[in-house]
Amino acid sequence: HRYLRWRLPDDRPEQHLGGARYLFVRGMAGPQTPTGHGVFEWDVPPALVTALSDVLAGS
Repeated sequence: HRYLRWRLPDDRPEQHLGGARYLFVRGMAGPQTPTGHGVFEWDVPPALVTALSDVLAGS
């Protein structure tokens, strides 16, 4: 986000950033594993991205 904000003056996190996806291989046992098991999905709130960026910038 910090790089995008620097390069794109009209940067909007809700448009330019996606969420986070973590794949836990041990949770994916094979084709018989139910959908979604071993996968963590999080759509990071744009306000959180902006707030963390401000903290890292020393604001």
